[in-house]
Amino acid sequence: MDPAKIREHLAKADENIRKGTARIEEQEKRILSLAADRHSTDEAVATLKSMKELQETIKKHRQIILTELEKAS
Repeated sequence: MDPAKIREHLAKADENIRKGTARIEEQEKRILSLAADRHSTDEAVATLKSMKELQETIKKHRQIILTELEKAS
């Protein structure tokens, strides 16, 4: 693959990681708010777990992109 295209994919992965981090932080705040109001947090915690798993998958994908960039350079 063209190194320029790989860099585009890397930039997109970085953007997705930044957005994911922000969403995770927002979800953690929601959980705290729910708990403070004595609401169930089960679903919110399950959602947070899924979000964190997805974030790890994106980070792994980013590493694959970096490996491809090294090969292409």
